[in-house]
Amino acid sequence: MKTSPQAEFWRYLQGAGVIPETTADAFTQDVRDQWMPIGRILLREKALSVPEMHRILALQAEEPGMRVGDLAVREGFCTEEDVQKAIAFQKEQCGEHPLARLIREVDDIDPDTLLQALYGYVRHLEGRVQILSDLASVGALDD
Repeated sequence: MKTSPQAEFWRYLQGAGVIPETTADAFTQDVRDQWMPIGRILLREKALSVPEMHRILALQAEEPGMRVGDLAVREGFCTEEDVQKAIAFQKEQCGEHPLARLIREVDDIDPDTLLQALYGYVRHLEGRVQILSDLASVGALDD
């Protein structure tokens, strides 16, 4: 069975010693049921296409401090209004960001350990984006 990106993230935090398995399980379920990232909202609303989203993720790997919505607007893929609508939807329908909730609810999280784990996870994702980019450049994804 394929692991969802959300489950992979919480398992990564578990493996890094940030959270116990029970917390990873609970947050995996909660995020699957409640949270929707801005990129997914923009895709759902057809403000972005799948190839545009792939481009944004590749850019984000090169510029990890940039947010998906900011990159989408900068690249001309959607408007600031599209992003603001997506943010409003996220706030109204999805509630608090899962990481904010994690920090608020789990008392014994060490901020330095969490920050190191987040940095490691970004590097992990950058590696995956690079692999996909390399495969696309040699045409391996065209099959």
